[in-house]
Amino acid sequence: MTLAPTRIAFISQSAALDYFGPLMADALPHAEVFVWPDPRCLEADIAVCWTPPPGVYARMPRLRLIHGIAAGVDNILDGQDTRGLPVCRVVEPGLTQGMIEYVRWSVLYFHRDFDRMAMQQRERVWSRLPLRTASECRVGVMGLGELGGVVARTLRDDGYDVGGWARSPREIDGVATWHGDEGLAPFLARTDILICLLPLT
Repeated sequence: MTLAPTRIAFISQSAALDYFGPLMADALPHAEVFVWPDPRCLEADIAVCWTPPPGVYARMPRLRLIHGIAAGVDNILDGQDTRGLPVCRVVEPGLTQGMIEYVRWSVLYFHRDFDRMAMQQRERVWSRLPLRTASECRVGVMGLGELGGVVARTLRDDGYDVGGWARSPREIDGVATWHGDEGLAPFLARTDILICLLPLT
């Protein structure tokens, strides 16, 4: 008995995903690959998406897996009926490193009062601001999953006083953690700079 080839659809209403087609065909020569708006996408087993059209999964009777092309899944779930199908996302070292760099820059910007200095510059005022050490700056990280956990550990290693909040209990060495509705207020009360890495899901 010959098995039917796996059908993979690249679906987006906002991004050109055409370049994925040949790459996937080379990597999986026995698969059938389609790119939206090809109507054969609706017969796919796997949907690889970025901002798919609303309700598209409900029109795909053979669909077995929904896959995002980035770290977040918010845009691939919004306005969709996933019917309990598995949802995958990208976990990639380059994305994590990019987030670490962005968060470090942002924390340092507010920790060292560059926002206030920029305002003083616009107003042509020079007033020396008091310096705080990293340990005197309390950073809160909401969401302690793949990205949030790495960010919290990185800032801890940079010397910041780091706290974290998640929906369910988490433990990170050297990071004070809270969870659930009851933990939100005390977490926020000890936070000077807040980083939100919660998924919209």
